[in-house]
Amino acid sequence: MGILSHPSGVKAGVRSMRQGWEAAVKGVSISTYSKEHKELKEAIERFDV
Repeated sequence: MGILSHPSGVKAGVRSMRQGWEAAVKGVSISTYSKEHKELKEAIERFDV
């Protein structure tokens, strides 16, 4: 995932990275975690993760 090229801007890119990290720490898949985290969902859709 990219911070600078996130579709909603840099701030959302940083949030998506944090959300991805939170999912990993909690042991939750990013696809599941993205259902309730908009920035992560946008990043997954944009970068085809």
